[in-house]
Amino acid sequence: MTKKKKGKSNTRRKKVEKKPKGISLAEKAIIIALIAVVLIGASYIALNMLGPPSGEEQTLPQTPTETPYVEETPESTPPSTSESIVLKDMGEAPEFTLKSINGETVRLDDFHGKVVLLDFWAIWCNPCRRSIPELKRLRKSFPEDAFTIVSINIGEEAEKVKGFALSEGMEWIVLLDERGLVANKYGVKMIPTFILLDKNGRIRLRVTGLTPSFYETLSDAIQQLLQEP
Repeated sequence: MTKKKKGKSNTRRKKVEKKPKGISLAEKAIIIALIAVVLIGASYIALNMLGPPSGEEQTLPQTPTETPYVEETPESTPPSTSESIVLKDMGEAPEFTLKSINGETVRLDDFHGKVVLLDFWAIWCNPCRRSIPELKRLRKSFPEDAFTIVSINIGEEAEKVKGFALSEGMEWIVLLDERGLVANKYGVKMIPTFILLDKNGRIRLRVTGLTPSFYETLSDAIQQLLQEP
């Protein structure tokens, strides 16, 4: 009797051992998620260490979440009186040296003694393109030996900028700020940004965006600065 009982006990034990414990769906999901995290982390580390594949161009980000240079609602017109805009002294303009679309080296100091309008822009920016006719009007309104426009393109290829400038009739100085360093010096957060300098290279007016009264505002300010000693 004792032997038969032991045999039955062993049989039951074997049957139990033949049924492996399965993995639940929740556990499978957790394992898959962990594997995905590990793979993504490894890919991120590899990209940062090795950089992009050879021959692949690196372009500057142009989406609102990745770059400060975005199209935004223009700032309001600067404070004014019933007669003219009140200009402020905002300090000395930071010096810079950049290449023009024609390959020439241009320094800000080259324009000392002139009223200078710095135009920070990019081809992909719609308000920047719409401002070109207004800039043409300003250029024709004042003598070239007293007033000059300097358009500073941010982050785009030289040939592309040159072709665009020629096709749009931008018959003034166009410079290339390929890495956006000059724009950063001037605190440019949005484009287009226009910064007006007096004859002594000091910042006197700053306008962001293409405002409805853009030409009138800039024309008035330039006229005032030309009359200063």
